[in-house]
Amino acid sequence: MYYNVKTIDSKSTLEVWVHSRPIFTGFTVECASSGSRRTFEELDEDEQAEAIKKKKKYYRNKRWEISRLINMNYDNATKFFTMTFAENQKDVEIANKHFDKFIKRLKYQLEKKYDGTPLKYIATWERQKRGAIHYHLVLFGFPYIKRDGLAEIWSHGFVRINKIKHIEVHKIGMYVSKYFAKDLDLKESKKKAFFKSQNLAQPIVEKLDIDDLDILKDTIAGNAVIFSKEYGNNFFIDYNEIEDKVFYYQIDKTKKAEHFPETKQFQAMSNL
Repeated sequence: MYYNVKTIDSKSTLEVWVHSRPIFTGFTVECASSGSRRTFEELDEDEQAEAIKKKKKYYRNKRWEISRLINMNYDNATKFFTMTFAENQKDVEIANKHFDKFIKRLKYQLEKKYDGTPLKYIATWERQKRGAIHYHLVLFGFPYIKRDGLAEIWSHGFVRINKIKHIEVHKIGMYVSKYFAKDLDLKESKKKAFFKSQNLAQPIVEKLDIDDLDILKDTIAGNAVIFSKEYGNNFFIDYNEIEDKVFYYQIDKTKKAEHFPETKQFQAMSNL
């Protein structure tokens, strides 16, 4: 199977990738094993630097995934909190165990006092200047609970409510997800970087084979394109390098475009 257009719909935002070449799917690549996997501490200085570089790239991509999840699940009852430790808790693994217990207590409270309201959340940890761990937590469809009540359920320190003011709906995901990209050098594979419930609505991903790209152009042009770019995505088939131009569009579905400027990307896309 192959496709030339990929879309990701996260309710308020639609992302579109248009490829100049068909992208084939369903293939697997065998990689040679380099032996048993080593821990981060077992790597030498250069290998650790390379590992951190790869991890940063991974979490940049992960931030986009988290942003889409937030956009997909955001509603008028969404809450954004920061939870801190009163003591100077610096051990991530110990802190994460406390967080897991907090989630279980919170879920119990919702089931007991709020008619079984499901707990929908996504969270990450971060270090304060003093070195202590704290957590950023987004709760979706969450009932009103006083801050003191949440602090009591947390039981390890303070709970602060983070206000999101004057931010357009499609930007909320990226605004909140910036907290998930911090402390990248500390988030090795053995330490869980972020948490999420299993009941979150997922963005809708489609891979399409579209012969008439003018139809796609008309669809995009009817909405507000807030960002677009062109980049190369070359790949190899049978040792032959294939040149692929990719045209990317980020669309705000909450707005309609009054007019669509003929960008270089659209001019090029029309000639594919």
